[in-house]
Amino acid sequence: MEGCQSNSNFQISEYILYLERNGFLCSTNEVHLYCLQLVYLDLINQALDEFTAQWNSHPVTTETNFSPRQLWVSGMVTLQQSNYTAAVQDLLGASTDYSNYGIDEEGPVPEAEEYRISVPPLALQLSADQLHLVQNSINESRDESQNVIFSYLMALEIIHSFIDASA
Repeated sequence: MEGCQSNSNFQISEYILYLERNGFLCSTNEVHLYCLQLVYLDLINQALDEFTAQWNSHPVTTETNFSPRQLWVSGMVTLQQSNYTAAVQDLLGASTDYSNYGIDEEGPVPEAEEYRISVPPLALQLSADQLHLVQNSINESRDESQNVIFSYLMALEIIHSFIDASA
């Protein structure tokens, strides 16, 4: 869905591809992944929030151009005026008697599923001061140049200097 993709999502993926194509990012290098996470995680989360807001506000033609948010509110109002008050009260924050909820000690145990991508821990553990220095440098470079590629390369250089100093 090309039309729904925001510019920031497109730019982030292009930046990461640029880093890979030019040899600055290796997906098997833990230091590279860690720097990528430090620089891009906030930007990716901001882009996801922006996409969610845009998606919830876009008109749905099959629903007479109401947005998903408008459809949800309309449904809540309709449910509130019906006999299905339990669902509405729970969604709108009314108090719920949770004494009927809990753990069935004799019931089946669900399989644990991990839906997150995890960046493996670095062999080098950064101190709080070192991490603070890297994060401040990233923030300052982002404010000054708006160049996240430069921020990544700078973070990579700083972390490599920590690795060289500890060796």
